[in-house]
Amino acid sequence: MKTALSQLPAGWREIWRADLQKNKKQALAVNGLALGLAAAMLAPFLYGVFQASSSGGVHFHVTQFLAMLAGLLAYIPLHELVHGLCMKYFGAKKVHYGYAGVYAWAGSKAYFGRKSYIVIALAPLVFWGLVLAALCIVAPAQWFWVFYLVQVTNVSGAAGDFYIAWKAARMPTGVLVQDTGLEMTFYAPPPA
Repeated sequence: MKTALSQLPAGWREIWRADLQKNKKQALAVNGLALGLAAAMLAPFLYGVFQASSSGGVHFHVTQFLAMLAGLLAYIPLHELVHGLCMKYFGAKKVHYGYAGVYAWAGSKAYFGRKSYIVIALAPLVFWGLVLAALCIVAPAQWFWVFYLVQVTNVSGAAGDFYIAWKAARMPTGVLVQDTGLEMTFYAPPPA
């Protein structure tokens, strides 16, 4: 489904920009949201740990720990891959991937409509959220927390995606969004 534009139409102007590396206020907001989400999701885990320790100890075996680490390491590029696949689906000719500081990113020079961009922003959270929830349901009890802790990373790691989708949802319907991976810039048409 091609909806992206390869060039910004004449007369369009920038109305808002997110740059989580350079804008400290935006970075603090996103990182605060990530910590809040992680804390809320870790509460049941910590409660379970305390309950288990009072009844004979917590058994988190080395293989489970290594599987969790592997899941966490694999999750990051897989999250960005879903962003990139959605960008391609909505018409981006090329998608670039990378790491910058603490952020992994997928980006494009294409300009996406607001609705398409909200899908692009939230797709990894939804897709991996469903996959990880299914794994939590079917996993043997001793493996539940392995998948749940990766799910915590899925939700808290999507804080930037939540933030940008929330901003996009409050923008006028006709805006275009360019996500180069490190910056998300919103453009509005010329005044009528």
